[in-house]
Amino acid sequence: MATIYGTSNSDTITRNSISPGVSGFPTLDNDYVIAYSGNDTVTTDQGNDTVDGGDGNDLIGGWTGNDLLVGRAGNDSIYGDTGSDTLDGGDGNDRLYAHTNNSNVINQLGQDYNGNYIYAGNGNDNAYGASASDYLYGESGNDYLSGASGGDYLSGASGNDFIYGDSDNDYIIGGTGRDFLFGGSGVDYFYFGANDSPYSNSTTNYDVIVDYASGESIEILGTSARTVYSSGNLSSLSSLNNLNVGAYGVRAYTVSGFSGVFLVADTNGTGIVVSGFDFLVQLQGYSSTGAISVA
Repeated sequence: MATIYGTSNSDTITRNSISPGVSGFPTLDNDYVIAYSGNDTVTTDQGNDTVDGGDGNDLIGGWTGNDLLVGRAGNDSIYGDTGSDTLDGGDGNDRLYAHTNNSNVINQLGQDYNGNYIYAGNGNDNAYGASASDYLYGESGNDYLSGASGGDYLSGASGNDFIYGDSDNDYIIGGTGRDFLFGGSGVDYFYFGANDSPYSNSTTNYDVIVDYASGESIEILGTSARTVYSSGNLSSLSSLNNLNVGAYGVRAYTVSGFSGVFLVADTNGTGIVVSGFDFLVQLQGYSSTGAISVA
């Protein structure tokens, strides 16, 4: 194991299993690299490596092994490659990849079939999973999360996020802000916590599930499991205000001028839908009048 320190300048650190021309340079793996500030480029070789890019716009590649790669402040690009990696972009508008096959980025990083943990940090980030069951956390900012294949866990947290589960059975949480959620193929599970997708009769700040399909589940915190069918058509979204859906009730409606179905829920026990307090989500691609599963 080697500990390698950069400087406050823009450093290039390439850690190979053999470092030609450097007498006495350690050839073991499992490295700890501290790049400090500056716009750094850090690539490690095989082994379970830890890279702290420090502040600045960094390019970090983990190569093989179970790596911990941290970008900190700045607009970073972080690539995990093979192994069960943890990627943390820190502050800034970052791009995080569990794997890549783009030879113009860092040599020729291959496909990753291991689960990864990706923390995008603050800022408007792009985070990409791999061919495994990955955990992607958008954290604050307006983020783009893509799980790729594998049953993934994707959480947007705060901000207006675009979340794409892709193939297999994914668990998707939009979080606060107006989010667009794509489950992709597979039977997906959508979770909404308190205040995640509030109803408002004056603004369109609700979440949108773009490709909901029969058999998928929607969990709304504060309601109980049930099967919901369409309750008819409303002339406008404002018609939902003061609508009686029953205590902790959930109803589905079509709304003139909008595609799909709207799912509305009373989450505070009054039974009356109140703007700013209760729940609304649009199932944009769902035109059926069949069952909607609320978990």
